[in-house]
Amino acid sequence: MNAIETLFNTEKLELHIMPANICAKLLITRSDIDTRLKSDGGVEGMLKELWNTINKDNVDWWIMWDFAVMQAVINPHLTKQIICRTPPENTPRDIYLYTEIDTQAMMDDFWRVFLKLQTRI
Repeated sequence: MNAIETLFNTEKLELHIMPANICAKLLITRSDIDTRLKSDGGVEGMLKELWNTINKDNVDWWIMWDFAVMQAVINPHLTKQIICRTPPENTPRDIYLYTEIDTQAMMDDFWRVFLKLQTRI
């Protein structure tokens, strides 16, 4: 049994699924990093170093899929979901599927928190 079947068949689990095509809309760009982050030290330097470590192919953007999921849990008002049924071969029950995320509001919140954190360190 694969992991998704286990999730579909766990009756008391409230399951919210964010498809790749939805979370892929939350992008951070290299120009945004360069524009907003002036220092090579502290938290700014850590984010720049992380970008360079992860982005070895020198792509100009990075999908923030993990941050999209966190934002959806913390700020559900920034999302839209529909209720779906599990596939017929699984335990019949309702699950939730994200259909939209407010990428601008999520990125605004990211930068607000990031810059606030930066002043504390």
